[in-house]
Amino acid sequence: MVVGQRYSIGVIGAGELGSRHLQAIALVKEPLDVYVIDPNPQSLETAKSRWEEVAGDSKHNVYFEISMGCLSSKLMETVIIATDSKHRKSVIFELLSTVGGLKNLILEKVLFQKLQDYQEVEALLKNSDTKVFVNCPRRIIDIYKKIKGIIVDQPSIHIDVVGNNWGLGCNGIHMVDIFSFFLNDDKLQISWNDNGLDTEVLASTRANYSDFSGRLFGQTTNGSLSLTSFATGEPNVSIRITTAGYRIIMDEHRNVCSIEDMSNFSLEEQPIDLKYQSNLTNLVIESLIHTSSCELTPYKESMNLHLSFLSALLDHLPKIEGRKVEICPIT
Repeated sequence: MVVGQRYSIGVIGAGELGSRHLQAIALVKEPLDVYVIDPNPQSLETAKSRWEEVAGDSKHNVYFEISMGCLSSKLMETVIIATDSKHRKSVIFELLSTVGGLKNLILEKVLFQKLQDYQEVEALLKNSDTKVFVNCPRRIIDIYKKIKGIIVDQPSIHIDVVGNNWGLGCNGIHMVDIFSFFLNDDKLQISWNDNGLDTEVLASTRANYSDFSGRLFGQTTNGSLSLTSFATGEPNVSIRITTAGYRIIMDEHRNVCSIEDMSNFSLEEQPIDLKYQSNLTNLVIESLIHTSSCELTPYKESMNLHLSFLSALLDHLPKIEGRKVEICPIT
C-alpha cells in the first residue's frame, strides 16, 4: 500500500448483486477509481442510484460504462465479476485480454455451468499473475470463524442444512464451502448420493435459471453434509453441526446460533451477524490493498468444490430430462 495512491477497482455485472458490491466499495477507506460495467443501461442506472444512496461526498471517482473498453491497458487492483454463470467464463477471458494488469479477481458463484469451463479458466489463470478468489463469504464472518475454532479438532463433523426454498442448486455451494472450511481441508473429496433429490427442477428466483429441491447427501472420510430444501414454504434455512463434543444450530432465519458443549451440557446462545454483501466487499478490498490477500476461497480450492457439487447435480439431471446433460442451469 502506498499512502495517497488511488486504486482502480472494477465491477462487471451491475445487477442485483453487483450493485450491492458497489455499495460496499463506497465504504472503502482508500481513494479509488471505480469502473462499473454492464451492457444493460437499466442495470447501470440501478447501480448508479444505489451508489448515490451510500456514497455521499465520496473521495472515490466512479464511472458507469457499457463495455470493458474503459479498462483497456489499465492496471487494476481488483475486479469483481458479478455476472450470471452462463457468461462468466467469456467475461474472464475478455477481461484478462483487455487490462494492462490485474492483481486480484473476485468471482461470484456458481462459477460456471459446464465442467469443462473450470479447466479452461484454470489453464488461462496459470498464465497470469492474478490472484483469484470466489465469493463464498460465510468463511469470513465472525460466527463461522468462531465455530471453526471450536470444532476444528473434532474427529468428524456432520452438517445438516434444512429449510424451505433456500436454493439448493444455486446456493448449495455456499454450504459445501463452509463444510470444507470447518474440516480445514482444501482438497476435500465428497462422495454424493442424489437419490433424495426431487424428480423435477424448480424455476429459480433468477430469470432463465433452474433450481433443485429434495435432499442431496455427501460423505467424506471424516464427516458428512446433508442438503435438504423443501420445494414449498417461506424461504428459510437452518444449519445443524454435530460432532462428538458439540451440537450447534445456526438458525439463519432467526439470526440465532446455539452451541451446546456435550462435555458439560452447557448451552450458549448468541446472535448471528450475517452481514449483507453491501457491508462485506469493502473488508475484502481493504484486505487485498493492505495485505495482498483475503479470507475468501482461492479459485483452485473452490474449483474442486464446484466440480464435485456440479457433477452431483449433472448426474441427477438425466433422471429428469431422460437424456445426458452437460449444462447445469444454475447461477
